[in-house]
Amino acid sequence: MQRFRFRLEPLLELRRYREREWELKMAEISGICLRLERRIDELNRERRKRFSERFQRTGTDPVMLRNYEIYLARLETEVSNLQTELAQRELDRDEVREQYLEVAKERKVLEKYRERKEETYYQEQLRIEAFETDDSNAARESQRGRTEYGGT
Repeated sequence: MQRFRFRLEPLLELRRYREREWELKMAEISGICLRLERRIDELNRERRKRFSERFQRTGTDPVMLRNYEIYLARLETEVSNLQTELAQRELDRDEVREQYLEVAKERKVLEKYRERKEETYYQEQLRIEAFETDDSNAARESQRGRTEYGGT
């Protein structure tokens, strides 16, 4: 039996490659989002820590208290900026995810088509093989029958 050859195999390989590219883009942007989320969490922890200790460290010194307030305001601003960036990156991630799903769908459709063609091919090959086997068996029986009954 001959091996199945899918004539659209190069196209299928190209679709697999494109899917992998989009998968890597999605992983990259997801990593960026995770880093931003971690950084926001770190800054929020730092802000809570500094807020709770500001009176313990500064006492009644107004200059130190003002410095703490400025530092806390800077942390809040940085968190706000990171949250804005994270929101934008999440939108980008959603767009990349949609593109990835579209490319994956295209590949899956072609793979399903390939699987159906392969199954049809092997069923046809088995049918042909069975037919040839039946023919050779019939020819052998026919030959044996002629020799047993005195035929040529």
